[in-house]
Amino acid sequence: MKKLLVILQNAYGVTEDYIPSYSHLGFASSQTGRRLKEFLPDNCTVEIINASPLIGDVADSIFAPDPEYVMSKVNNIKPDCILALGSNAHKVVDMLGLKAIKSYHPAYRALSKKITGEVKKEIEDEGYRSC
Repeated sequence: MKKLLVILQNAYGVTEDYIPSYSHLGFASSQTGRRLKEFLPDNCTVEIINASPLIGDVADSIFAPDPEYVMSKVNNIKPDCILALGSNAHKVVDMLGLKAIKSYHPAYRALSKKITGEVKKEIEDEGYRSC
């Protein structure tokens, strides 16, 4: 099974060792978790990381991307495809020169099913059909 790495922005209001995952009820039931599923092809292994390991106190907490952190995760996970969602995710993949499909963050209010469907198709068309 192919691996899809999703890079988001940064977490807030959670414990310091938090890693975004559908195994965490808080993530799965969040706006980000619910909308992210619309981007994801069937039959793939999905790993989710943030562009920064820092945890904010409130939703407006935004931290600069941490390229060393992200690169260590990429080297460890060895994804077949990277999906960068949101401006900080875009910045970090550009900083590292990583090939990635870029789109809006799942919590973006104007995000439509049309956009998520187009991104999902792009992932599939990029040769990650079983991703």
